[in-house]
Formats: sequence, C-alpha cells, structure tokens
Amino acid sequence: MPVWQQQHYTKNDLVKEKMKKKIIVLSLILLIATLLRFYKLGINPPSLSWDEASIGYNAYSIEQTLRDEHGRFLPYDYFSAFGDYKPPLSIYLTAVSLRIFGFSEWAIRFPSAFLGVLSVFLVYLLIEEYRRNNKIESFKDSLSLMGAFSLAVSPWHTILSRQMFEANIATFFIILGVYLILKGLENGRFLVLGILSLVASLYTFNSPRVFVPLLLIGIVIFFYRKLWLQKRWGLISLFAGIVFSLPLIPHILSPLGQLRYKEVNIFSDIKIVEQANLWQKDEGNSFFSKFIHNRRVGYFRLFLARYFDHFNIDYLFFKGDINPKFSTRSTGQFFPIEVVFLIMGIYFLISREKKLGLFLLYWLLVGLVPAAMARETPHALRTEITLPTWQLFSACGLYYSFLLIKKWKYLFITFLCLISGWQFLSYLHNYFVHLPLDYSQDWQYGYKLAAKEIEASQNRYERIYISDKYGRPYIFFLTYQKYMPLKFQKNQNTTIDGFGFYHVNSYDKYIFGPISNQKQIFPNSLLIGPEDEIPSRAKKLKDIYYLNGEKSLVIAEM
Repeated sequence: MPVWQQQHYTKNDLVKEKMKKKIIVLSLILLIATLLRFYKLGINPPSLSWDEASIGYNAYSIEQTLRDEHGRFLPYDYFSAFGDYKPPLSIYLTAVSLRIFGFSEWAIRFPSAFLGVLSVFLVYLLIEEYRRNNKIESFKDSLSLMGAFSLAVSPWHTILSRQMFEANIATFFIILGVYLILKGLENGRFLVLGILSLVASLYTFNSPRVFVPLLLIGIVIFFYRKLWLQKRWGLISLFAGIVFSLPLIPHILSPLGQLRYKEVNIFSDIKIVEQANLWQKDEGNSFFSKFIHNRRVGYFRLFLARYFDHFNIDYLFFKGDINPKFSTRSTGQFFPIEVVFLIMGIYFLISREKKLGLFLLYWLLVGLVPAAMARETPHALRTEITLPTWQLFSACGLYYSFLLIKKWKYLFITFLCLISGWQFLSYLHNYFVHLPLDYSQDWQYGYKLAAKEIEASQNRYERIYISDKYGRPYIFFLTYQKYMPLKFQKNQNTTIDGFGFYHVNSYDKYIFGPISNQKQIFPNSLLIGPEDEIPSRAKKLKDIYYLNGEKSLVIAEM
C-alpha cells in the first residue's frame, strides 16, 4: 500500500487489513489441506487395508450393538480385534462417523482425514500462541502460515491422513495437547485440557504411551518458569492426567497387553543373547568378555542402529517408507527440495529463537524412540508423532532464505516455484495414478472385489470356502458385505493361537483357511482362492485381478 494511502488509515484499519490478508492466506492453506485429504477419499487407496477394515467393522459393531466384534460391551481399554488389542478411541470416533454418514469406506476414513486438516490449523495456532506468549516479532506471521502450509502439502501427512490410521489420530491429539499447554502457560485452566488431550493420544495408538511421558518431561524442562507460576493448575492437571490414564494401566501391564509389544520390539530378539553368550564362552567367560559382550550392550547398539535408520536420506527424501501404505515409493517422506530448508531451519531457529528451536528438536528426537524399539525401521507410521516438527524446521529454513536473499528474491521465488511445483505434481501423479495400479495387492484388493462379486449369489450355495493366503479375509467379507454384527457375535468360530492372535475359522456359511488343506469340500460350495488352491474338478466362474492386471483370486464352484 503506498504511503499516501496509509496516511488515511488509522492504526486499527491497518491491523484489520493485515488480519484480513492473514485469514485469506490461512483459508487457502486449509482449502488445499482439505482437497489433498478428501479428494477421492473413498476410492484411493483402492481398498481398505485389513487394519482399516477391522477398525471400521468394530466401529460398525459398536454403533449397531454397543459391543465389539467379539461381543465385549463398550470396551474402554482395548478392542481385541485380531488379537492386536487396538486402543479404543479411533474406533469410537469412527463409530460416530458411521452413525452420521453411513457405513462406507469414505466414512471409515473420515475421522483421520478431518483431524488431519485440523492438525494443519493447529500448527498455525501453536506457533501463533508461542509468539504471543514470548512476544516474538522476529518472524511475525510468516512462520506460522508457512508451517501450516508445509504440513498441508506434506507427502508424509497427506498419505497417512487419507487412511484410518490410529497414529494420525494420535498425532492430532498430541499437537492439540502441546498447543493447549502453551495457552496454559498464561491461563492455567488450559493446562488441564492440554494434559487430557495428551492422555487421549494414549487411548489412540501405542507409540504415545512411550512418547508422551518423554514429551512432558521436555515441556517441564523448557517451560518450567512459567509452569511454576501456574503450579496450582499444574498439579490439578497432573492429577487429572493420572486419573484418566489409570484405566489403561491394568491392560498395559497384563499378559495380553504385553503381547503386541513382545511381537514387535527388538528386546525380544533372542539372537542378541545367544550371540553374547557365544562370545563370552569363546573367551572363557572372563570378566572382561562379560563386560564387553553384554547382551545389554548388544540391545543398546541395536536400538541406536534402528534409531538412526530414520535419518536415512533415501527414506526421507527419495523413496520413503518401504511400505506403500505409508509412501508412494517414488517420493520420500519429504520433497527433495526440503533437505536444504530443513538443515537451514534447524540452524536458524536454534540460533535465533533458541528455546523454540530446542523444544522442537527435542520433540523430534524423542518422537523417534518408540519406533527405534521396534524391529521394522525406518517406520513412517510409528514416527508420525514427530510431525509437525520437521515441517516447522523446513518452513523456518524457507522463511530465513527469503530474508537472506534480498537482491535475487524474485529469481529465487521463481526457481523455488518451478522446482517445488514439479516435485509436488509428480507426487500427486504417483499417488493418484501409479500407487493404486502398482500396489493394490498391499490393500488385499482381491478380497474386496470377491466380497462384492459374490454378495448377490451367495445364497445359492451351502458353503463358501475362502483362502486366507493374503491374510485375514474374514474382515473384508464382514465389512464389504455389511454383515450384521449381532449375528457375527453369535455364530463366529474363533480360536486364539499361542501368541494371542484371534483366528476366525468360520461364521455362517463362510469357512476360512487354505482350500487345499480342507479335509472335505462339500457339493454346492463356492471356492475363492489363488488358482493353485482351486481343485481341478471345480468349475471356474470368474477371475479376480489386481489393478496392475495380475491375477489375485479365482471364484469357482463345486
């Protein structure tokens, strides 16, 4: 605005004009975030994954009968599901979505997508709140808007928001909790809400059960002076947090609660102990050998190796997580151009706004701890709780780049738009075109098609045999045929293996397991399985194909 025009404006007019521009920019960012998370939400990914189907059907069961799929009344600590004992909150949120929108893939994914958009808004609020609390003017409004935009277009966050992942719900509650605690530094009442939000994340995903206590320690360390001024509300918040966490404790400490942990954690790897014992034996079980070749040292080294896997350049910027549910496999968890801004952002934020920079770095580093304790690394899902720290560092690097490059500012903006625009469009193309075509099998897409294919004709057959070669087919047939939960609760034939996992062997006329292992296949039966499991005497009715043209299942009759 020219100076001669500004003279006719009061200070309030200038503030209103500035606020109006900020609202417009923020609204555009939220619109972009919404489009990226909701466009073709019920179509891409091409099928529910087995975990999504499990969450969706348990939510449907709660919505219809107030019981989970196995008949347990309103579980508050866990849902047994496959025997992986899912935290309950995501399932209850999905039940609300199904109640409002009906039972569909879109409705099952809605809570994750919706809270993904709200997470973008919370990033903006979080930085604005920190600015107000600390009276920071060094980055004005730009960092909060840039941080929100960075999360809005993030490949990591958009992909996970488009599926019903418990980790994505937990990330929302963690960001909300930090934001409310920052507000609570000035108004203590918000501390209670902040702690309760962090407790909500414990009811949503397993990683926060390790991460949240570490995060709270960091909050106390970095903001202890202001927290001391709110000590009354701090004690009330601590008490409320403990009380609302207590219902989880019996399950977490129980043998059932330990099953999932023992399944995935590195400390259950007996090979470390065997190797340590072998080395000690080779060296005559000397004191020095027991000190050097201690199993605890072995586990610690393994932990560090798993921890630093998450800083792999190929994983972060070029190929992403090896699991196509978490990345396109052709774009990293971040756009390649962000590598420069991430490094710059860490340096500038720590050097110019030390407390904020160190707190975000602490959040990032301790957020990797739960994933480093597991066997599969790097793991984008278990480390989603580190968002939005990466994006805020990247945004900060971009912000300070604009300040440093004044003479060549417009050339820099042009170059940045061309490179980042190409990378962004490339990511969208790979996600919406190549990902479903190349990886539909990773969502057990064949079971979805088979369930829909036989729905109209199933009543003609006395038995339906379905191969479990691709894993847990029962949940796809329950979900895509909208089988009545009350009926399933009463007639399921379920066994539990030595690891605590549920196996649904049959329900109604459906029988699950390797078709070739069935002792007897009765006449007037339908068979669904890979071609090598279908008996030669069966009459083939239809072939089921993945989106890449590869044969998935054969439907035949006896």
